[in-house]
Amino acid sequence: MNHYANYVRNTLFKAISEMEQQMEDFVKNPGHDFSRKGKMEFSDVIKFYISSGSSALDVELCEYADREKLNSELPISKSGYIQKRNKLKPDTMENLFHSFNRKIKSKKTFQGYELLACDGADQNIFRDPKDKKTHFPGKKERGTFGFNQLHINALYNLLDFRYVHTLIQSPYEENESSALIHMVKDLPRNRKTIIIADRGYETYNIFANIQEKGLFYLIRVKDVTSNGSIAGSLCLPSKGEFDEDITLKMTRKQKYLREKGYKYLAKSSPFDFLDSEHPFYEL
Repeated sequence: MNHYANYVRNTLFKAISEMEQQMEDFVKNPGHDFSRKGKMEFSDVIKFYISSGSSALDVELCEYADREKLNSELPISKSGYIQKRNKLKPDTMENLFHSFNRKIKSKKTFQGYELLACDGADQNIFRDPKDKKTHFPGKKERGTFGFNQLHINALYNLLDFRYVHTLIQSPYEENESSALIHMVKDLPRNRKTIIIADRGYETYNIFANIQEKGLFYLIRVKDVTSNGSIAGSLCLPSKGEFDEDITLKMTRKQKYLREKGYKYLAKSSPFDFLDSEHPFYEL
């Protein structure tokens, strides 16, 4: 194992160990859950949860016990593990994710800038027709049973090869723009960080939220000839390379609809920084 892999592994285990010292914050019944010594302690449950592969659960449990040299005369049962796992609060793994990331010291930059790419993807999960928030019913005429799905939004450090933030949404409530804004609000303020995203993230509200955080963005927009394109409303050249500095005053006041230097936003367009006390916002 190389030095960096060792560093990452030790950092992860340190984060898990620190959580174990405060496990009352991460279990459903503080003072009771994991209070007695068993085959799998709090840290074992988490380590197994994030390291298990695609084999059957009983096989994975045996391999984990051998790998970690757990002192037990009897193998860990599937039901025993599931009971232990169910003692954890739903946000336990999210807390570990952020604790681990805070401990990783990154020195890799591009000309002094941290590069964070954002995108979203659908992820199929186990089928459960009772979970209406994630289930898509099948078509009876085709004899299909349907499937369950989540939408994963993530910020990825391009130089560290590391996910720094994620947001999971129900597919019926999927909104990649609001997801990126949520993740941006959790980032440190006033850092040399560039948020990179593809078309689909081209909204003034995203631009403004990144600007308010003191960060930078590089977001691909639709072609100037495309309907609904931000570029199409800015009188930019239709061909060739160009570099333009543009400043716009955002407003919901309709009288500025055709005023040069202003951008009118209808009430149906989300924008977090316009209200009765703040009728303008410079972007």
